[in-house]
Amino acid sequence: MSDQRLDPDALLLQLSKRSGVPIEQVRSLLQAQAELACEHAREGFPVPGLGVLKLFDFPGRTMVMRFGPDAGKEKTIAPKKRLKFWVSKEAKDVVFGNPAAMPNVFELEWFPADDVLPED
Repeated sequence: MSDQRLDPDALLLQLSKRSGVPIEQVRSLLQAQAELACEHAREGFPVPGLGVLKLFDFPGRTMVMRFGPDAGKEKTIAPKKRLKFWVSKEAKDVVFGNPAAMPNVFELEWFPADDVLPED
């Protein structure tokens, strides 16, 4: 393995070589995957073999500042959205050096239940 990061063109070339699919089809597949991920992030978008992308809404709140120039003053924090990605156990095992090869990603239970996803 190389110590250099793959650029988009090198990624397309590597995926094309490993899958035997023409680069144009790989490019359109990755574009479609990115579009689907953006459309379905609210429900949780699974990326087989890698993890789950999920959008969270955090409500607004008020808090009392504990330090700094505004110490003791009450501030209102606006509601916001956060996009989070949870890496699958199998991907962590492979990246962190577990000698087992990457399993077939479509035979895994890779979409965690909602009660497993942390809310932070």
